[in-house]
Order: sequence, then structure tokens, then C-alpha cells
Amino acid sequence: MDTRWFEDVLVLLEEGNLTRAAERRAVTQPAFSRRIRAFEDWLGQDIIDRETNKVTIRDSVVSREADIRAFLSRLNDLHQSIRDSAGMPQRVTFATQHALTFSALPDLIGSVEAAGYPLNYRLRTANRGDCISMCIRGDADTLMCYETPEEKPLPFDASFRRHEWGNDRLVPVVGGGLRYGLTPDGGLPQGSPVILYPESSFFWSALRQHCPDWFSIQSVMRPLCESAFTAGIREMVLHGLGMAWIPMSMVWQDIESGRLVDLTRSLGFCPLTICLYSREKHYFTTNVISRMTQERRFV
Repeated sequence: MDTRWFEDVLVLLEEGNLTRAAERRAVTQPAFSRRIRAFEDWLGQDIIDRETNKVTIRDSVVSREADIRAFLSRLNDLHQSIRDSAGMPQRVTFATQHALTFSALPDLIGSVEAAGYPLNYRLRTANRGDCISMCIRGDADTLMCYETPEEKPLPFDASFRRHEWGNDRLVPVVGGGLRYGLTPDGGLPQGSPVILYPESSFFWSALRQHCPDWFSIQSVMRPLCESAFTAGIREMVLHGLGMAWIPMSMVWQDIESGRLVDLTRSLGFCPLTICLYSREKHYFTTNVISRMTQERRFV
């Protein structure tokens, strides 16, 4: 038995729709349907009436929603109590966007250590969509990610608590020989090489929404490379291979030293908020974040 099947059933009860439930669980609808089938195989009976044109959940499950919630709550409490009594440093598994692993995450861990909370960390880095899926599946306890202004809420329920760690911004930068070929207004000449994010990436969507000139810039520049790996993009920009938008937290020291030139004045920037989503009943939330919030370390 996979206890996550019970979480799937609860989401299905809340949504009453396989497609919406699959979206909340960050899987495809066919994959979610297979998980419900697996639960039914374990249970020994169907929980969905598939003879109708719409999803109808049988009363035998609907009437026991409170019992399912109580079972999962008790299971989580037992899991946490065993971990608490082991006498070992508490472990927290982070799912973190690539860029934040190089900037905000070390800052966060340093602040937690300085505040006197000995923890053991497990880090999993990926693009934002995959990080969200890790948390929803239960493969991570805490998500560290970027959000943009006016963005729709992430697909978490009340079992996760949201905190703001700080602010950042995507800024256009150039390095190498490109620093010396800027136009009088501080921009890049037409035909200059530019490094782009894939259309499926979070940064591509953020730039599209919050940098009106971004598409027009692409039309007059020469696409050199496409990548979602910001650390690699930074290295290419430092070598003068092209211009790119990179989080300020990753390049501020390069800008201060003169290795990179910030083109914000001519090309604009994209505002970002660094957010944490942590499981409500996890030690990291109930002990570390709650107390650090009281000390005004968190928003």
C-alpha cells in the first residue's frame, strides 16, 4: 500500500474531477487515474462509478472522508514523533530551483545555523514545476522557489504554509568583450548574441509577463543558446558569449567588480519574490520557521 493513494483520494473528493485532481497532484490525468486504479486494486472494490459520463465517487468513500483525513494526520504525527525521539538532528528535504541553490539557499541555511537550530539537509534541485511536484508527492518537505507579482497561487492545500524569504530580480547583463560595444544609451547593438530560457521555463514566463521589451529585444538580437541552467548561463555571459537575464543574487558581485555590466536602465528588469512552502506539521515549520518568524527573520 502507498499512503499517497489516500492523499489522492482526498484531493479527488475535494475536486470531484479527475483532471483538476491530477493538476493539484502535479501529475497527468492518465497517471492519476492509474493511481486511483491501484488504490481500488488494493481496496478490492471500485471507489468511482465509471458507468456514468461524469466522475461519481461512491458513498462508501464519501462517507469516510473524515476517517481518511484522521488516518493521514495520525500517520504524519507518528512519523514526526519517531523522528523527534531518535535523538538525531532533524532532517529537512528541500526542493529548490537551480538558481536559488547558488544564492538564497546558502543564505537561509546560514541563518538557521546562526539561530542555533542544528538540522540535517537533503537538497534536490530542479526546475520550478518539478520542485512543486516533489513536494506534492511527498518527496520533499520544503519548497524554495521564485514567484512573480500577481502570480496565481501555487497548487498547495492547507497542509503547506507559505513564507517570504526575500526579494530578487532578473536583470540583463553582459560580460567579456560585449561590455565595450554598448550603444550610447547603454544598450546592445542589433544582432548581438543573446542567451534565452526555454519557453517551458519559469523565467521565460516571468520575462514575458513583466518585461514588455523582452520580445522586441529577441527579434533584433541573435539567439546564441537556449538553456534553463542559470549557473551555466552566467559562465557564458562572463566569457562574453552573449547577453542574458540572470537573478541579481547570482551576479551582484560580478557587477560590483566590473566583470559584468547591468543593462537594467535600458532593458528593464523582472521583479521576483523568494518564497518557502513548508509542510505545516514538519519540525522545520513548527519549530524553526515559526520561531524565526517571531524574530522577524521571515515575513
